[in-house]
This record gives sequence, structure tokens and C-alpha cells, in this order.
Amino acid sequence: MKKLLVILFYFPIIVFSQDASINTIDLLGVWSFNRYDHNTDTYIYKKANDFNDKSSGIFFQEDYNLIKRKINGWCATPPVSYANFYGQWEKTTDSIIVMRYEDWGEGVLEEFWLIESLSNQELMIKVIESKVDQ
Repeated sequence: MKKLLVILFYFPIIVFSQDASINTIDLLGVWSFNRYDHNTDTYIYKKANDFNDKSSGIFFQEDYNLIKRKINGWCATPPVSYANFYGQWEKTTDSIIVMRYEDWGEGVLEEFWLIESLSNQELMIKVIESKVDQ
């Protein structure tokens, strides 16, 4: 009976904690924004060879530098122009990364992402926090 209680106690911890670890190798490279899921508040990116001229994306480099491709300005009404913004990223826990990069008019933007799912072809994230450091 004691063994059964121990198994029942640790089983959910083991099962639900295994998916949270980021494989940094899979994170490296260019990710093109694919879609936003309103039901789960999740951003979904697809692995790409290069940035798309008409979409946002991010390039995680091995030396912890990054290029964030996003709308260049405050207006998102078409036609929209995109620009590359340069900065750094770091892995702070097994499932959280922090990115710091120059933004078009706000100073240095700091974003905290929770990696919900990561494969070699798809990245699913939730933005935990986004703040400006002027």
C-alpha cells in the first residue's frame, strides 16, 4: 500500500514536468510567425530558412545574440513594414527565455517567454511579460 501511495504521488510530477525542458539546439535558427491561438493565448512559430519579408519572426543564434523581426512602427494597418532589431537572449529556467533588444521607438524591450512546446519544426510560446527599459 505504501508503494502505491508513493507511485500515485510522484507519477503526476514526473509526467507533467518532462515536457517543460528546452532543448537549446532545437531553439537555434530562424522562426517565422505562423499564427496566434486566441483560445490558449499561444504564439506559434514555424522553423524557416530565412525571414519572410511580410511577417515577423526571430533568429536565435548560438552565441546568444538574436534578431527579432517585427513591425517597424506603431501602426499595424496594411501596408505594414518590417525591420530587424538586434539583441541578446538567455535561457533562465528549463522552460523560460528572456530576450532583450532595441525596439523602434521605446528603448530596450525585454520579453519573457514561456516555451510551451518545442520541436525541430514548431515553437509554441506564451509571453509572460514584456517591458521597456529606457
